[in-house]
Amino acid sequence: MTIAQALTWTTNRLKLNKIPTPLLDAEVLLYNAIKKPKEFLYTHPETKLTAQQVKKFKSLINRRAKGEPVAYLTNYKEFYGLDFYVDKRVLIPRPETELLVDEVIKKPESTILDVGTGSGCIAVTLKKLLPKATIHTTD
Repeated sequence: MTIAQALTWTTNRLKLNKIPTPLLDAEVLLYNAIKKPKEFLYTHPETKLTAQQVKKFKSLINRRAKGEPVAYLTNYKEFYGLDFYVDKRVLIPRPETELLVDEVIKKPESTILDVGTGSGCIAVTLKKLLPKATIHTTD
């Protein structure tokens, strides 16, 4: 199976399973499975995947087709320009949560309490943006 074939097959499979972003999900899962940057998928579409890469990729696709979020499959989520590890033990940071950070940074001399910190994305981001703020976290 080549990269181009893998993307076509996966996009069709995810469409059939009513996954809302089939091509994007196929890309993310493929470049994670083959451990290459996204650009590689389109600059080397003829590259044949190894048996191990195909096995890993198909496992990820099967889980995604059942509705498992991409962030849990890759253990990665970007939040406010920072990379965070995520797994099933934490909620996936949502884009709307960045609006909360936008509001908090308007008060730079704050003491902040992050209850139910989970991945830590809010507290870590706020500390990076507000180094003088006191931030307490609890989960």
